[in-house]
Amino acid sequence: MGIDIEKIDSGKKVFAKHLTAAEKRQMSVAPLSPETGLTLLWTVKEALAKVLKTGFMTPFEVFEISEIQFDNNCVICYYKNFTQYKAIAWVANQYICSIAQPLSTRISFRFGHFLNFLH
Repeated sequence: MGIDIEKIDSGKKVFAKHLTAAEKRQMSVAPLSPETGLTLLWTVKEALAKVLKTGFMTPFEVFEISEIQFDNNCVICYYKNFTQYKAIAWVANQYICSIAQPLSTRISFRFGHFLNFLH
């Protein structure tokens, strides 16, 4: 598993130039602010880079998101080139936490404890 936590920040706009056309289309219809959407994509890609132990020495396009699903309190992302993985992300206050994990893995944790940690 790879985990990334980032503060939602308008400074992430620089990341927009690294989005694929498909990711831009997906984010244009997402129920998220542009800053939240960009931070979310950043964290799910960073979480996968941690799993693969590559960091961002690999081109951003390799970590392309093929599908984004909004489910209750979380966002589930699937990777175009790494179909054996998915990422689950949560928006908590001004932060996004993303966990990249094998597709068949199921995790659970107490979301309230996580929110308290971010205060």
